[in-house]
Amino acid sequence: VHLAGTALDRPDWRADAEAALRGALAVAGDGSIRDSALCHGWAGLLQIVLRTAEDTGDPELHATADRLAARALDGFDPGSPFGFRYAHALAKRPLDRPGFLEGAAGIALALHTYATGRAPVTSWDSALMLS
Repeated sequence: VHLAGTALDRPDWRADAEAALRGALAVAGDGSIRDSALCHGWAGLLQIVLRTAEDTGDPELHATADRLAARALDGFDPGSPFGFRYAHALAKRPLDRPGFLEGAAGIALALHTYATGRAPVTSWDSALMLS
């Protein structure tokens, strides 16, 4: 919605998207986020916050990104094959995933965006409708 609001010059859509993001951040916690994955995990929320912070220049969102990056990194497990495990609701144990949405690759991409402090050069997050 934020991206569409920007593309179509709809400040009301951007405001609604920012309000929705703030609502999601207010309830984000261990009860609603189970892992560091890009899809529904801490890294996904981190990437959304990073891109919105870049678009808006909101210093509060930049500060929130620090907290989200730390939460994503908390999921690092040196004993897992790819460094992170995915907590699928139907799996009896956390899964080892190397991929984009549920695995280490997506987490690494979001953390790279955070670490460099700039938008991805490749626009990899366009698959998530963020660029």
